[in-house]
Amino acid sequence: MESEEPRPRPRLFGWVSRYPPGLLRRGVDRVESAVVVLALLAMIVAVPVAVWTAGRSHDLAAQRAAISHRITAVLLEDAPRAGVANPGDFRALDNRVRARWQAEDGTRHVGKVPARPGMRANATVPIWVDENNRPTRQPSGPEYVQATAILTGVMSYFGIGLVVLALVALIRWQLDRVRSAQWAHEWALVSPIWSRQY
Repeated sequence: MESEEPRPRPRLFGWVSRYPPGLLRRGVDRVESAVVVLALLAMIVAVPVAVWTAGRSHDLAAQRAAISHRITAVLLEDAPRAGVANPGDFRALDNRVRARWQAEDGTRHVGKVPARPGMRANATVPIWVDENNRPTRQPSGPEYVQATAILTGVMSYFGIGLVVLALVALIRWQLDRVRSAQWAHEWALVSPIWSRQY
């Protein structure tokens, strides 16, 4: 009966079992090479994760822009003038004043809106409101949204890379401690024999 030939290992796992080369490689060496392989695989997987993060950032910004709309508000009080009137009084630095506005559905609202310093009551100012008719920031333009999405994707990829690098460094530090302990133990066994012979 002919014996079956052993199946060849996948190249990646074969490399892990043979690295580092030499007769003195140990179990910790194979673990270290496996950790390196897993780190490389993690960085490959991080690419679609970063792409998804960038797309999600773009979609959220586009959604905020879609639900925001511009209306006109009427100031109910004078806006503070520029500068601080009295030392320690920082109320003049807040450029938001009470105003009223009418939403697209006809409901009336009152709240604080941004206004230029020195504007008088009953002056009109353009504001942006969200789906709940609350004042919000002006939505970003398409170029800014796209640049922010790309930056978010790049930062997420490098963030994953830093985490992987830190984990690899920590694991290698622990493996080095195990390796040093093994060498010390084996030297303690061999040293008396060498001392008698030499």
